[in-house]
Amino acid sequence: MCGEQIQLAENSVSSGVLERWRAPGALALLCALATACGGKVGDISGDGASDLATGGRTRNGPHDGASGDLAAGGTIAAGGTLAAGGTIATGGLSQTGGIDVSESPIAPCEFIAGLENDTCTPTTVAVQRPPQNVLLVLDKSGTLADTSPYGRPKWEVLTAALNEALNEDDLYGGDELSLGLMLFPAQEVPTACMLDECCVMPEYPINVEIGPARETVPVILDVLDATDPSGLTPTAAALELAQMYFESGAGSMLEGESYVLLVSDGGPNCNSGLACSDDACTLTLDGVCSDSGCCADQNSLWCVDSFNTEDRIDDLATMADVRTLVVPLPGFEPYADWYSDFAAAGRAPAPEPYGERGYWDVSADGGRRALADTFKRVFRSLTRSCTIPLTKDLPGASYGFVNVAIDCIVVPRDGARLEGAAGAETVPPPRNWSIEYANDSRTLKITGAYCGEVQKGVDRIDIIAGCPTSS
Repeated sequence: MCGEQIQLAENSVSSGVLERWRAPGALALLCALATACGGKVGDISGDGASDLATGGRTRNGPHDGASGDLAAGGTIAAGGTLAAGGTIATGGLSQTGGIDVSESPIAPCEFIAGLENDTCTPTTVAVQRPPQNVLLVLDKSGTLADTSPYGRPKWEVLTAALNEALNEDDLYGGDELSLGLMLFPAQEVPTACMLDECCVMPEYPINVEIGPARETVPVILDVLDATDPSGLTPTAAALELAQMYFESGAGSMLEGESYVLLVSDGGPNCNSGLACSDDACTLTLDGVCSDSGCCADQNSLWCVDSFNTEDRIDDLATMADVRTLVVPLPGFEPYADWYSDFAAAGRAPAPEPYGERGYWDVSADGGRRALADTFKRVFRSLTRSCTIPLTKDLPGASYGFVNVAIDCIVVPRDGARLEGAAGAETVPPPRNWSIEYANDSRTLKITGAYCGEVQKGVDRIDIIAGCPTSS
């Protein structure tokens, strides 16, 4: 009976899904039900941090914690903060105050293996990644109908690759990935468009609102199936509309980190105010026109709109706090330098070895599979990143008394020295993890082989205070 009541309460919030269990009204409702069903409500602070004793039940968004229950224990209370600046290379923290970690409904580890002092009393909080919101900004211009280099239309390969990548069950990282879609130019642009008609963007350009990926992926794939390539490439206009969506539209209400995933196969154009020479004319660079002055007069729409596009990407980052991931499709090669600039402005460069120039490399030789693998890496870089923001305080954390555990096994702070190297004994060993802080932000960074394990997929990551740091 109690389980049914709690389920009904959850279903009554946020149109069927309790998306934010910390929302004051939702938290009060669940706490009341937890108490009535045998649970005990502990401290509830002003920011919504709470402690539900065994018998209560809550959820974090659309998924349960490890056991579905919050076991009885100490509350996640407010604590000291770290001073601004620098990296704590030793893996410890400031000697006063605590560190911020995400509040978590996940039950604590029953046993933590690898603590150096079995008699210490640790305080453990599971680290949770912030929600990851991604707006797919997809080029559907006429060049996507080209069959080179795949032997079939690039649009067909692109949609098949997205279908494969987005239907992979372990992609979503515990449901913290949310996806939406914007196509450019508008779906309604005819394949045989004329001049400005080829650059039209709809008044409301969001084809699929950002929402939990498990809910939006089928809708996104249906929209792609119903779309044919047409028009030119109004990239800057699309990005400007994306900025409006994140600043003043529905995107402004999203919690967590937000990204644009820009996918295009050529040079941005559609800016009638430009004048350009042949070396910045998309007609020339794409091999459509071999004469001089291909972008003269009324053909100025085909000039590469690089500066405006870069500025829009920079505005997304600086004004809307939205970073841009760049995936260029085969056909972009004449524009590679510009795409590198776009990736730099986006402030979300692809990690090596997947993107030496900042954008995500895609091999045309690998066909659909290579493109699908690239999209999988992009999404996993968000849901399985080794760099995790910490946003809630852990009391008792002090220098030399902090540990990190992966799947309830402590990760040694220090990695292995490079044995036999000249002067190796005087060089500090590499760190397997560190906590960096600057201004008001704190970040856990996991490196080396342990990062590799995180990227493959782990069940949990915990920060532990109160026991000597395992080195």
